[in-house]
Amino acid sequence: MAEDKKRCRYIRPEHPFFPGHKEEQCEHPVYDEEGFCLFHSAQVEEKQAEFFLALDAWIAAGEADKSIKALDLRGIVFPKLNWQERKFAKSINLRNAQFSGDADLSNAQFSGDADLSNAQFSGSAYLMNAQFSGDAYLMNAQFSGSADLSNAQFSGSAYLMNAQFSGDADLSNAQFSGSAYLSNAQFSGDADLSNAQFSGSAYLSNAQFSGYADLSNAQFSGSADLRDTKFEQRVWMDGAEFHDTVNFSGAQFANVRGLQANEINLCGAVLESANFWGIEEIKQHDFSGAFLLSLSLANKAIIDCNFTGAVFDAVHTRGWEVNDATRCNTLFIYTAYEIVQEPDEESGELRPKLIPKPGSRVPARGNFGEGEHANFFFDDYLKDPVRWSFAVDAPAMVRSAFLDFIAEFPEFMRLEKGIGVEIRQRQEGGMVRVEFCVSTEAERKEVNEAFPRFYNRAKQGAESVENEFITATSVEAKMLVVRLDRKISALRNDVQTGRILLEQKQQIHQLETEKRDLQRQMDELDRFDHDPTIALQAEEPPAPLLPAPPQIQARMRLFFLQSDIPGFSKFQSEDPHADTELRSWLVGYRQYFSQLDGHLRSDIEGDSIKGFFNNYDNLLEAARYLHSKGPEIKFEFPQLEGFRILLNTRYAHTVPDGENHEFTTPGITETVRTDQPMKDFLKARNLSQNAVWCLEPFQAYVEQRHVTSVQFEAISETLQKGKNDGNCPQLYWVRFIAQQE
Repeated sequence: MAEDKKRCRYIRPEHPFFPGHKEEQCEHPVYDEEGFCLFHSAQVEEKQAEFFLALDAWIAAGEADKSIKALDLRGIVFPKLNWQERKFAKSINLRNAQFSGDADLSNAQFSGDADLSNAQFSGSAYLMNAQFSGDAYLMNAQFSGSADLSNAQFSGSAYLMNAQFSGDADLSNAQFSGSAYLSNAQFSGDADLSNAQFSGSAYLSNAQFSGYADLSNAQFSGSADLRDTKFEQRVWMDGAEFHDTVNFSGAQFANVRGLQANEINLCGAVLESANFWGIEEIKQHDFSGAFLLSLSLANKAIIDCNFTGAVFDAVHTRGWEVNDATRCNTLFIYTAYEIVQEPDEESGELRPKLIPKPGSRVPARGNFGEGEHANFFFDDYLKDPVRWSFAVDAPAMVRSAFLDFIAEFPEFMRLEKGIGVEIRQRQEGGMVRVEFCVSTEAERKEVNEAFPRFYNRAKQGAESVENEFITATSVEAKMLVVRLDRKISALRNDVQTGRILLEQKQQIHQLETEKRDLQRQMDELDRFDHDPTIALQAEEPPAPLLPAPPQIQARMRLFFLQSDIPGFSKFQSEDPHADTELRSWLVGYRQYFSQLDGHLRSDIEGDSIKGFFNNYDNLLEAARYLHSKGPEIKFEFPQLEGFRILLNTRYAHTVPDGENHEFTTPGITETVRTDQPMKDFLKARNLSQNAVWCLEPFQAYVEQRHVTSVQFEAISETLQKGKNDGNCPQLYWVRFIAQQE
């Protein structure tokens, strides 16, 4: 474009939102020696007096001209500005404007759209109580001083992407009625968003808060996107309310306080020194792949969360309560990480990135709750030990022997109470501090009761010797020390002797068992010598010579099915021999169950087969097999349509019983009678009663593992029959998908 030397040399950039604001040369006459007009000249001191007179006239003319839709103030260079309570009836375009001094727009009213994109505020910016009735554009705006937008009202969308706040930023009590876009915004000073109200969606992804950030009592009515947001200092979220989805995936928290909401996405987030103060429940949070560094989860109820792949480094977990769904969801964790340098996708600059150390994976192979780790879960590994300490007297004359005696306390507790306790001793002047570490509060109570008795055995002897020591001669004093040293050594030997006796007792028990086995074999040989035909007889198991030790109950996840045959009761009343005829078929089906690797137990009761397994794969295989046999039942017994199969999973305590298992948890096989909803569902789809169903715990467990061989469809009708009226899990119809080879 050819430049007119009599006109201002400033070229207005094309505006993407305001029609007619294309790229063009400013029409105003030259004002300074640089070739710029009064409005675009950088000589703010010289032009100040006439600048505002000319500007007010220009704005008045623009608002009076009905053909002008938006005031075109692109690139204007402002001296110190005072637009308090200024009202703009039309949209205003201040793109690339420069505010050389303080800019006061407090209580200003913008009836149309307001564009301050790429604007530069060299001084402080005051926009408190400003009202933006249209959309507000502050993309790439630069605030070199403090920025006060407190109580500002944004009725349309607010665009602050890539805005840079070099000083403190105050957005407290600001109201965002539309969507708020603060992605990639940089807050170098403190940022106050307390009591801010976000009625629409809030986008703060990749925003960076270098100073303190206060989001206390902020209200997020729409979704909140804080992916990869970085909080370098403490962030307050006390009283903040999130009413829709919250995504903190990849975010970094140096220190967070009061984060409270359900269903928060923290995938890959870095939470360092974070505290969930004042929060009793952490519910439906996704921590998968997160870095939890010096985080406190103590005394929290962890409900339906997922920690798969998260790094736990110095996480405080004492007193937390983890529910079964969280255990089920969390497949593995890491305990260490390293920092590597990786190039940024946009700039190519090397940036630090946290990655977990592969060798710190727990479990090293496989997943929690599966296979060899069937009874081992992440909270078992992270159980926070109970630690405390006592300061005790240790007479200087026999301190070394005294400390050796205390060192035997863990062995004493193992022999006396069967409790594992760790201790550490360190000297504090004339005292000795003994630190204890046990697994549970119950063990702590036992230790607190036992240690004084143990300690006093040596202390009483030391006190009597100490009284004699006061009046003793030097030779007598030496003898007293030797005597006390020997007494403490004798006490220590008592503990060691107890350990030896226990080991000897165990060896004697083992030898006695071997002796009995050998004697039984010799008796068998004697019988064979007298009657060789014994070798042809079936061997009978020997009766136990000693009472069997009590079985140890194991806590495990149980997968089970319960099946019955719809219409069997009516069929049986018409044919008295039906039960006998059908049972032979059911016995064959049960035999198939017993051949599966994860089979624990199966039973037949009337027309029902119950099967119990230790993994979901075998349960699905058993259900698929039984479902495939439905047509056989219908062919042999035309009045019947097949099996109604119900699947579920839950934790149970089991004890082995030969090849089977006994389940000690009450009600493990209780299921809800859901006949009518099932019938209505199948009738609406013109399907056979030969069908597979499951309850919500099983569906959630399988869905978490992305199993492609089955699909679930929820039944929307409320379950109304059975013992658990009004409190039933969701029911799902299960459909098997043929796998392509």
